[in-house]
Amino acid sequence: ESVVEELGILAQVSLLDPRLQIEVVSFRSEGFPVLAFFPVQQHGWITEQIEVRPATEVLVLLSQPEIERLPVKVVTKQLKHELGHALLYLRDPKAQNDCSAAGEEWERSTKMEDFIK
Repeated sequence: ESVVEELGILAQVSLLDPRLQIEVVSFRSEGFPVLAFFPVQQHGWITEQIEVRPATEVLVLLSQPEIERLPVKVVTKQLKHELGHALLYLRDPKAQNDCSAAGEEWERSTKMEDFIK
């Protein structure tokens, strides 16, 4: 909740985009409590393990065992980073979506006036 509350209202609404699917999974991802996959169609193995909706382009996986095992600070940082990737892809699928860009998108998404531009 605290991570979503940091987002501006328009970024929060973006989390409702039908192209975004967020799933909690029971498998461990060895140190990665949150992972974003985009476009999800490029990751064929996912559809074998998770029921991906037809409209989904971005899949964010939350690993319950990793979230329970790791400190809240680590999980929060990773969630912000992966949501930065997801929000950037939803806003501009052709944009360069490296880690630096994901961090910038997260920061931009927390500022309502910057998100509108």
